[in-house]
Amino acid sequence: MDFKASASPDLDPSSSSVDALDDYAAFISYSHLDAEVAALVHRQMEGFAKPWYRARAMRVFRDTTNLGADADLPAKLEDALQASRWLIVFVSPAAASSRWVDQEVSWWIAHRSADRLLLVVIEGVMQWDPETDSIAPATDVLPPSLREALETEPLWVDLRWMHNVGMGGRRDPRLRNAVAALSAPIRGVEKDALTGEHIRWQRRTRATALVGTTTMALLLVVALILVVAVSHARSRETDEARLAASRSLAASAVSNLSSNLQASDMLAAAAYQLDATVESTSALFQAVTGNPNALRFATLSSPVTALSASRDGSAVVVGTASGEVVRIRTSDGARWSTTVGSAVTSVSVSDDAAVVGAAAGPHQAVLWHPDTGSVAPLVLGAINPLSIAVSPTGTSVVVLGGPKMLTGTQPLASYAGDGKQIAGPTAVRSSDRVTFLGDNGVQVESIEGAWQILSMPDLRPAYGSSRYLARAEGFIVGRAAGGAFYLLEQNGQISAWSKLLPPDPSAPTLAGSVGVPRGATALSLSPVGDRAALADGGRISVVPVGVGGDTSAGPAPITLTGVSSVSPDLLDFGDDSHLVSASGNTVTMWDLAGPNTIISDDGLLRFGVSPNDGAPPVVALSPDDTKMAIVDRGSVEGAVYDRTTETLTPLPPPGPSGFYGYPVWSADGRRLFLIGGANQQDEQVDTSGLPRVVDARAVTPGTGYMVLSAALSADGSSVISMDTNGRVQERRVTDGAVTRSYRPPVRPDAGGIPGGDYLAGAGAADVDPVSGTAAFIRGDGAVQVINGPGSNLPAVLPTPARTVQFAGDELDILTRSGQIESHPLDGSPARSVVLNPTTVRIGVDVFQPVVVALLADGTVQIIDARSGAVLGSHPTPAPNSGSDNAFAASVIVEGHRQDHMFVASGGAMLQDLDLRETDWVRAACTTAGRSLTSAEWMQFVGVEPQDGTGCG
Repeated sequence: MDFKASASPDLDPSSSSVDALDDYAAFISYSHLDAEVAALVHRQMEGFAKPWYRARAMRVFRDTTNLGADADLPAKLEDALQASRWLIVFVSPAAASSRWVDQEVSWWIAHRSADRLLLVVIEGVMQWDPETDSIAPATDVLPPSLREALETEPLWVDLRWMHNVGMGGRRDPRLRNAVAALSAPIRGVEKDALTGEHIRWQRRTRATALVGTTTMALLLVVALILVVAVSHARSRETDEARLAASRSLAASAVSNLSSNLQASDMLAAAAYQLDATVESTSALFQAVTGNPNALRFATLSSPVTALSASRDGSAVVVGTASGEVVRIRTSDGARWSTTVGSAVTSVSVSDDAAVVGAAAGPHQAVLWHPDTGSVAPLVLGAINPLSIAVSPTGTSVVVLGGPKMLTGTQPLASYAGDGKQIAGPTAVRSSDRVTFLGDNGVQVESIEGAWQILSMPDLRPAYGSSRYLARAEGFIVGRAAGGAFYLLEQNGQISAWSKLLPPDPSAPTLAGSVGVPRGATALSLSPVGDRAALADGGRISVVPVGVGGDTSAGPAPITLTGVSSVSPDLLDFGDDSHLVSASGNTVTMWDLAGPNTIISDDGLLRFGVSPNDGAPPVVALSPDDTKMAIVDRGSVEGAVYDRTTETLTPLPPPGPSGFYGYPVWSADGRRLFLIGGANQQDEQVDTSGLPRVVDARAVTPGTGYMVLSAALSADGSSVISMDTNGRVQERRVTDGAVTRSYRPPVRPDAGGIPGGDYLAGAGAADVDPVSGTAAFIRGDGAVQVINGPGSNLPAVLPTPARTVQFAGDELDILTRSGQIESHPLDGSPARSVVLNPTTVRIGVDVFQPVVVALLADGTVQIIDARSGAVLGSHPTPAPNSGSDNAFAASVIVEGHRQDHMFVASGGAMLQDLDLRETDWVRAACTTAGRSLTSAEWMQFVGVEPQDGTGCG
């Protein structure tokens, strides 16, 4: 938004008082997290419309440039505020929580006029609610004192686009426009006049500098040529070396995808950081989507010898060959560690990960409380510990070893005992394992199939099974989280036997089984027993076991790749959705319920739209991207999906014979407008609680056609819509009055639009809220354009089109031959990118050079918009119906924050695609858990680590 100031004919800075030596034209208040942008704007303002003979156009105060290191900061800041005539506040979520920003604003409001306060929005949400004439609840950028002081809608400059482009935006015309908007009211001139003066002074400066430097340039030209030539050669050599290293890293990242996903993540991140080429970007995308269930990796200093996951899924505990015991938090990879002196043979952890038991031979075992750091040795006597178990609540511990077993109860720190002889048929062997079955039962398992349940605290035998297996039969005994099952794989069959008081202890109940490939190295069962994980070399298969005999009732099978061969007994479930494995000195944490950080499933929509109806639902995102309105315009089904709570709430029905209007959100995201719906009405639905219709107005007579597309105007005051008759209307939100109406001579025609898509407006028509322009596909396939005030497109774009979409300041057309034609709204020449010819939908990100394309088979491709190269692809979630028409089943919706794209399938899942490449680097580093070592740089590239790379 531009600031307006009173006109002043005097633009000579020498006659202005804004540069007086004893004061400042303005004081910049900002959070130091926003320092980079604040510094750039500061420099631009002091140099804007500046004569060549002056140091600055005006003095602007910013703390890091105007205060010395020994300054009395609070006093100096107050002096600077006192000496300043304007206050410029850079607002963002960081500024909203900054004590210094709040104090500076509070001082200004108390001692100066709010009329001389300017706002610059760096990041976050800044909204004014026109209905309540107050700050909208979604606003998260204002410090408390400013939020309380604003009684009228403030003027503000929007620099949030710089959050996406960074300092690369310093030459962007939008920055110059923002600087002019800030400088004009401070200097008391119109913005256009000041901008013109800036251009004139730039030209004078260049001309004067040219005359004054020509002679010197001639004298230095020979020396400069030599210096530049040498510098350019060195620079070219450096650039070529970085490019070569980037390409080598990218190729290595791709080649390691299936065998070493951790290395692939590190290599791809380093490749992109060296040079953001198409090759490195593609490798980066493939790495972070290579195995969507890989949560993170953790590298230990020595090989992992023991492993146990907490049953709440929050942590994994590992023991190593060097005697280190480490607890790793799954959410962020944070670590706690202690040592037991020698190689760890067994570890166990309570359900909440608060108590850890670790055993190491000979004669060593400890109880460890990672949160407090307390380590208590257990008194073992002559017993050599083989296996240790901590009860679910952490109140008891049992050690199995030699021929005896020790037990301890509360308090754990004062553990003592002489040991108890194990009774019954189970013989203690070096391969036996002890676990808890709840807090009151202990079980000992034999590698040969027998097991016995002992009661606590006296370890009295309760029941068991003496079912032994012959080694010749070929089998492996697995771990069962929670201890309720005995698990084994034999001859390609996984079987789970219940231990919960079987009717005949000598013949335990078979709870479920499933066929799997032979040759497992490790095996584990989930706590509820519905699926098993089987490690076979570098592949882990997660399969439904079929508790109760029905394998179809369990979760769908998952194949996990990208790791080395999993060591025996180093595979364990935490809760039902978290799995952990170890290979060598690397631990991998898997999230079986959700994909990785750049492609997330936001929960099941369970929306009853049938893809066989011929068109996908219409989906509209609220301004803050937290809510989705989903409307099936061919039926009476509609709902609001809350992405924060993952809840779906039905919309009020449109009426027995009606249909829903086209969904458009209000500026504050609290109301949903349904444009041109049942009985030709516009409805407003309050979504702050249970959706309800709060207002309904009849559409202007004579316009009773289905609305193809609609959008809220840029200022939020009106709705612009286009109907099947080609009519474009703009209606005020407050009273529904029509302020603009136009109908071209050609109307949309179903004959030229694939799949009858015009019925839902799914790609066949679009409206640009900024320029007020509308476009639709005609029956002959050409695109008809109805220009608004801010557009100069041709009235007809003849290329046969499949979809149309406004993106930023251009109209993007997906042609029937599989190309994207991008037509700038100012009428300048179009450019095109070739896509897969089966592409049926596209989503174009305004600031990221990325296109999301949906193919006819349901595959989603991520494409580099500059070259058309495919960076990567993945399938969309399958619709609930059996339709193979992906076009009818899915829809792509752009996120308003310009860095996300949403892919929704009728009746299935909503996918959120993070398109910001810097987030891809962050995701790769988060999963990898570390940077490449010097040895790995030499191994993969043959050079030492390069500056500017790494996951630190």
